[in-house]
Amino acid sequence: MWIVAALLAGFVGGIAIARWATRRARTGPAESAEREILAPRQSIASPRFTSAITRVDDDLAVDGDEILAGQLSLIARDLDAESAQLWQRASSAAPFECIASSGGMRADPATWGTAQQRALASWAATEDIVTFDSASDAPTFVAAPARPAVVGDEADDASGGGVLVLALRATGRRSHADLKAIVASHAAQLSAVWALGEHDDDLTRQNRQLRALVRTALEVQATGDRAVLEGSLTERALEVTGAGFAALVEWDRETNSGFVRRVTRSYPMPQPEIGAPVTVDSIAAAACIGGTPQVWEDASSLVAGNRLFGGSRAAACGASVAVLPLRRGALTIGALVVGSETPGALAPRDLRTARMFAQLAAASLEAAWELEEANVQSQTDALTGLWNRRRFNDTLARVLIETDRFGGHCGLIMTDLDHFKAVNDTHGHEAGDAVLKAVAAALLETVRTTDLCARIGGEEMCVLLPQTSPVGTQELAERLRAAVERAVVPWKGKALRVTASFGVSSYAAGGTDAQKRLLFERADAALYAAKRNGRNRIEVAG
Repeated sequence: MWIVAALLAGFVGGIAIARWATRRARTGPAESAEREILAPRQSIASPRFTSAITRVDDDLAVDGDEILAGQLSLIARDLDAESAQLWQRASSAAPFECIASSGGMRADPATWGTAQQRALASWAATEDIVTFDSASDAPTFVAAPARPAVVGDEADDASGGGVLVLALRATGRRSHADLKAIVASHAAQLSAVWALGEHDDDLTRQNRQLRALVRTALEVQATGDRAVLEGSLTERALEVTGAGFAALVEWDRETNSGFVRRVTRSYPMPQPEIGAPVTVDSIAAAACIGGTPQVWEDASSLVAGNRLFGGSRAAACGASVAVLPLRRGALTIGALVVGSETPGALAPRDLRTARMFAQLAAASLEAAWELEEANVQSQTDALTGLWNRRRFNDTLARVLIETDRFGGHCGLIMTDLDHFKAVNDTHGHEAGDAVLKAVAAALLETVRTTDLCARIGGEEMCVLLPQTSPVGTQELAERLRAAVERAVVPWKGKALRVTASFGVSSYAAGGTDAQKRLLFERADAALYAAKRNGRNRIEVAG
């Protein structure tokens, strides 16, 4: 985890400088103890470090709306105005929204002002000038451009920004020149206050994101469970990015394909299905292939073409969305897809912390996924892709315990190919392998995802069915028999066909240990009864 410590230390250092500057302006020099706590060399597992990061900084939790409302009240009082309001829009094409008012209540954009006043406000913001509704010395409406000073590396769109709007009383008579100068001065002061409020909001957000990063790092150290880790990281992604929902994608760089591994409970409908493929023509795939984060402040274009994950089944993407590749060095192992139902909630400026989070997530997920893959390979039959005898034995023991706990029945189906030796003798062992793979595929296509298919030796296979009645087990066995009978295996210009015999047994909750042990033996005995009674048939254990 030293890599994580180094990554977080750099981020901590940036936040520490901003916090020091803010506190110095307010209360004097920063305390030496805090400088020690935030030292970049401090371990993230240190209790002092963790305590310092998770401490809520009340002095940074400034309510920007209250500050702006207070400033607007001062402006309204100075100019003897009925009201002073601050309106903002993202671009010249976007509508204005009231973000603060001298009365505290924000105006409704749908009912605010006359057509002339709305046009004057737009003109003031676009042309960066003070405008009036009258050429006389008694205007009742004035609009002046206002936008926060540039913070960081990004500037506001000059065609958007904000506008200070004043509803003046007729009693205050000033010349246009005097009023223009006074209003412009107030707008400049308002812009400065606005910038300070946004800067404090940024610091508060960064502190919150940093705490989420530290908690994630500590959780990653604490858990070795792959499913718990995936769930924790997707939920933490919401806290770090400010998103409302998230999905985790795993990507295979060799096959250029991926699938959805995890979805947060908050994901809107329709949700992507767990295990659903992520197609190469999708947005998520493009981020994995290119290794570059992608952000849509307006995600409406992704909805029509079902472009987020691709495939035949549509998935919601919200009003704004970001895709963060999970990179390990030069390789991408997956992506975090985060979204919000609020337009513009996810913006490029928020990606710095999100990218650090994605790097932290990639480091832990890679190890968990590699371990899972190794475990799967050790429990998978290399030829057919079915589970092997070891996995079958482990799952059988667990299913029997769960049956006793939850009640009901579990079922077991055993099958053996008829005259399989003749296939090998006539067409060769490679043909026999092709037949085994075709039969395994037929079984997998017929069973439920909760059922377990295993190859337990030679041409013998079995299906374990949790929470399935004896009648349901027998019905599935018949469907499996018919599926094997229909299967056609192309082999060197020939169409090979085989049949199989099936034995069925069941276990009822509350049975004895002897009945549990006999579940396999009874299914095996029923299988050999099916062989004796003519093959290509089903026998149920008595």
